[in-house]
Amino acid sequence: MQKESAVKDSFDLFSGLFIHNRFARQQMKNLEVALEKTKEKLQERSKELQDPIISKF
Repeated sequence: MQKESAVKDSFDLFSGLFIHNRFARQQMKNLEVALEKTKEKLQERSKELQDPIISKF
């Protein structure tokens, strides 16, 4: 029960900081864009490293 309470308290604190921080929405958007760019780079790298013979199947 204590663990659940601590998790809830942590999320409540985080959500409170998010709600009352005027820069939070822009920062979240920046994080989303950065994550998408990272995913694209990883997918490109994955395609580059694939064996050409295997990728034909």
